[in-house]
Amino acid sequence: MVRLAQAVLACALFLLLLSAQTSKPISKNGLLKALQIGGLTQSEFIEQVNARGVSFTMNKDIEAELRAAGASSELIDAIRAKTKGANSRTPAPGPDHAPPNATAAQPAAWAPGVYVKQDGKWVELLEESVNWKKGSSLRRLTGLGKGEFVGSIPGAASPNGYRVPITFRIATAEGFTAENFALVLLHAKEGLREVRVGGSGANAQNLVRLGANPVDLRLWEMQFSQGQGEYGFLPPVREGDLPIAPKMYTFRVIP
Repeated sequence: MVRLAQAVLACALFLLLLSAQTSKPISKNGLLKALQIGGLTQSEFIEQVNARGVSFTMNKDIEAELRAAGASSELIDAIRAKTKGANSRTPAPGPDHAPPNATAAQPAAWAPGVYVKQDGKWVELLEESVNWKKGSSLRRLTGLGKGEFVGSIPGAASPNGYRVPITFRIATAEGFTAENFALVLLHAKEGLREVRVGGSGANAQNLVRLGANPVDLRLWEMQFSQGQGEYGFLPPVREGDLPIAPKMYTFRVIP
């Protein structure tokens, strides 16, 4: 089994799974999604809960959600023991809280996400869901290692098609930079787009160098001039959330 070791994307590192602050409690949404992915055994989930605690208070509704996602009675008991007297916390902002496409030259507020410049206006890239394969590459909630991550995106082509050169802006949540995003070359496979990333540095697979420059607080700009193909920006995730982001900001280069 490949054991994933903790790391943060910087320059050549392709993927941020979790921030380096491993002491943060696990969020309800993060636990639900991790259960749905199925990358850990129940005993491993219990180990994580006992070590880190949780950021929510157990109640009947949450228990029903967790059981529906696959939580065992032992895991429920471990969570209940850790949530006694705990306070719920508001989730940190992330890519799912981005504004609708901009209608002005630039958004009034740059919510976390990826934007493309079209006809002098900044427009947010549409996100698409990634179906990550279960298995050893997602065995740990913390860290990044030598294994590879394999998934697929429905459909043969991204709905976002542009001609090079393309100007992108990456707006990040607090605590992240543009280098925490991975720009991945996708591959056509049986009517889908395969996402396959692994390794680091010179051995990294299917990664395109970002080369983004800061233009404002938590805002970076980059020029893209690669050849035709399908690509996707994989955003980072926060400690206590998913092992890997469930969506990508995709685009394709057209003639």
